[in-house]
Amino acid sequence: MSNLKTTIELSEEQKYLFGLMENTKQNLFITGKAGTGKSYLLKYFKEHTKKNVLYTAPTGIAAINIGAVTLHSAFGFDNLKDGAKYYKLSQEKIEILRNLEVLVIDEISMVRVDVLEQVNKILQFYNYNTKPFGGKQIIVFGDIFQLPPVVKTREEQACFSDKYGDIYFFNSTAYFNGCFKIKELKKIYRQTNRMFIDILNTIREGVLTDEFENILNQHYVTNIPDSIIRLVTKNKIREEINEENLKKINKKEYCYKAEIFYNPNLKNVNRVDPNQYMCDFELKLKVGAHIMMISNDTEHKRWVNGTFGTITELGDNNIKVLIDSNEYNVKKTDFIKYKCYYNKSKGKLTYVPESCVRQFPVILAYAVTIHKSQGMTYQEVVCDLEGCFESGQAYVALSRCVSLDTLYLVHKIEKKDVFTNQTIMNFYNTYIKSAS
Repeated sequence: MSNLKTTIELSEEQKYLFGLMENTKQNLFITGKAGTGKSYLLKYFKEHTKKNVLYTAPTGIAAINIGAVTLHSAFGFDNLKDGAKYYKLSQEKIEILRNLEVLVIDEISMVRVDVLEQVNKILQFYNYNTKPFGGKQIIVFGDIFQLPPVVKTREEQACFSDKYGDIYFFNSTAYFNGCFKIKELKKIYRQTNRMFIDILNTIREGVLTDEFENILNQHYVTNIPDSIIRLVTKNKIREEINEENLKKINKKEYCYKAEIFYNPNLKNVNRVDPNQYMCDFELKLKVGAHIMMISNDTEHKRWVNGTFGTITELGDNNIKVLIDSNEYNVKKTDFIKYKCYYNKSKGKLTYVPESCVRQFPVILAYAVTIHKSQGMTYQEVVCDLEGCFESGQAYVALSRCVSLDTLYLVHKIEKKDVFTNQTIMNFYNTYIKSAS
């Protein structure tokens, strides 16, 4: 994470929410449509708060994106299993849970009901406090219409539905007992075209009208340049598209293996999960390949996370890319997984690197999964929505694009591709829409 302070001013609604976060102990659910600045507000809070805050996210990629730790790392994987009766945490993690003032959870839509229940119980247990979440302030960020929690089996789905009513975080007793104040960011920054915003708003709620279906399908094309990234539903499709396009380039292939480092001062840290990182552990490239940058160039500001380019030169230890008619030498970047500690002498929570994956901050940009695109912004994008299997997938994919004019469809969109869960709709209509 960069140490540079954010220079952009907050909007009036963001300033108001920052005040609630910083100056009250109110539990908050900060939500809003895609592109309303939720991530920016979180980043700003992280840089400017004076509170002791534990920053968490449900997945490794989401955690690394905000310089946080995963919920399972902070609270213990086994401890977060549904119905765990005995908790096992190291003393250092117990100190964190006792001394934090605020727990932040990003991408809350992906947090399962049983996980939030266990977070509540663990905080109560280690703080000797029966108040919701052990009396700590909880701030969650996310959009319930985006990607849902992962449920691996039908048996899990049936169990959580019977026990809690459904799988979503807001089905937990802890959430309702926590008296969360819901605050919805309204202003959309990613898109400006009113028609496109209206289309996305209806799709967000699982509806595709005949009019909007016809408008979107005007963007169905058979010939799409390889230079435009394609969002796909499954990882296997992503791999096949990237490999197929790389093979088309009649140039020497280079393979760059990531360097992996572990903090020697930490115990029992000896493995990393490639699925928790946006970068490729074995990055295969050729001159002429289309790529996407996956980190911000904070020092020189030549690119941001999501900028596209073309490989112009490759060597054993160097990569050059062409971005907007400018050629740049790209250095390896450290993708860091953090560990949180409580510094007793300073009375503050501190974050130290646990492990580091050093790799060139580029990936092949012919295709990426919709899951890994959540939180990204693209100037132009190709959506392959065939086989949408999760609530919110179509919405997440389409809303990555800044303009309807630069949105392309591989297959014509159908009403069956656009859906949301009725539990989500009920919660939205009862608690979010009514509060607006």
